[in-house]
Amino acid sequence: KVTLLPWGNERYSTSSTPLNEGYPDWDGHSNSLSFDYPGALPKVNPMIRITIKCERSLLSLKKTVLGVVQVPLRKFLVGAVSLGLYVVATAFFPVEYLLGDALYAKALPVRLAIFAFAMLGYRCRYFGIWKISESICVVNGFGSVVVKDHETWDGCSNVEIVEFETTSDFSSMVHYWNCRIQKWLQMCIYERTNFNQVYVYIVSAFWHGFYPAYYCAFGLASMMTLDSRMARKKLWPRVKGTWMEKPYIVAGSFMCNMVKTFMLGAFSCYTFQKTMLMWSRVDYFMPVVLLVGGAILALLPKPVEEKKEWSVCFTILFPNSRRSPEWRKRRGF
Repeated sequence: KVTLLPWGNERYSTSSTPLNEGYPDWDGHSNSLSFDYPGALPKVNPMIRITIKCERSLLSLKKTVLGVVQVPLRKFLVGAVSLGLYVVATAFFPVEYLLGDALYAKALPVRLAIFAFAMLGYRCRYFGIWKISESICVVNGFGSVVVKDHETWDGCSNVEIVEFETTSDFSSMVHYWNCRIQKWLQMCIYERTNFNQVYVYIVSAFWHGFYPAYYCAFGLASMMTLDSRMARKKLWPRVKGTWMEKPYIVAGSFMCNMVKTFMLGAFSCYTFQKTMLMWSRVDYFMPVVLLVGGAILALLPKPVEEKKEWSVCFTILFPNSRRSPEWRKRRGF
């Protein structure tokens, strides 16, 4: 029994259960660790239980080498390649180049392409660190998750690279980045503030630190979230099922990637002056687009919803009524 906070009575327990009967404990065992603790505000936050379970030890992996060891190896290789791409990106496009006049002399589409490619390489730094850390967890037996009677090792995954880079919905995109922290933010901030995403961004900026660039980045994310929600309500019903659906999705992916680019650019600058200087090198493209687009979406009326369910039910119940759509169709109305 240990006490982690002065006002809490935390309970700490461990257990060790052999996985393979007839083998020594060091050859295969399951370790679980759990403890309960209240939040920082004991009268507000509920009691939280954290349970960590280790399915296999490193030595027990030797019995399933071909089936298990390749999982952390694959994750490690993804992390190593990501770190290599980060090194290449910083070598060709360092922050000083993105702040200099050489970039500003190029055309705007070229500047945006270079900026996006550079920040993609900078994101690979986080991809590499998280994937290598995930491989270490898997090697030590953490991260086993059963999905539809199939065991996977994604329980410790902190980023979904493909989904994060290809999604067209910004609200969904944030859940693919820093996944463990996103779950905590959803439980402790988002759901407790009546599903207000702005508070989540404020807490996220404060969690990162006090550099003004962090607040510029998450302020841009707040603008993108508001525009994304208005577009989903006002534009998506109009384009869904039409030839404009695919261009809408492509445009959404482009917007998400550009917002990520501008946010990470701010994270690389730390100060407000350097952030504004970097954004000015690409003519404040995303802030201007989000402000103008948000104003247009705010003025755009919501599409009229058709009450198809009521028409179908009314036709079935009263097929000969003059208010029935089927009757009016037969009479030529």
